[in-house]
Amino acid sequence: MNKNQTLFFTGHRDVYRAEGSEPFGLLCSTLRSFIEKDYKYFISGGALGFDTMAAEAVIRLRSEFPEIKLILMLPCKNQSSAWSAWQIKKHREIMRAADRIIYTSEEYSRECMFVRDRAMADASSVCVAYCSKSRGGTAYTVSYALKKGIAVTNLANAF
Repeated sequence: MNKNQTLFFTGHRDVYRAEGSEPFGLLCSTLRSFIEKDYKYFISGGALGFDTMAAEAVIRLRSEFPEIKLILMLPCKNQSSAWSAWQIKKHREIMRAADRIIYTSEEYSRECMFVRDRAMADASSVCVAYCSKSRGGTAYTVSYALKKGIAVTNLANAF
């Protein structure tokens, strides 16, 4: 993976909307603009909400741009253990469609999400976010990216 061709996603769990919704459409058009700038690697952290929507957008865009790759950088192997059956099914579908899966920790811990978030940022030159809150994991990740000099496109600013 070339850092200059890699972007990662971070966003809230409560953002998920069905395909065809405004946030999904905006995300797809944003990704198209990065693909046109030669971005090929798209890292999702595999969480519910925006991460799921972003992974689905990359999967959909591969029909137009077969050269792009979906990388799942997951915080631990048991990430989905407390999720609903539907959420686990969706997660497994995305895992099957991923070009690569990386686990940043073996087991869940208080720190594993932050380890994953920093690893995604450290591997990327751009962050595409959906951050509408000033606190929490997404805000932490956006702040970390900005401190590292990573360009942040915040889609929450569009609504």
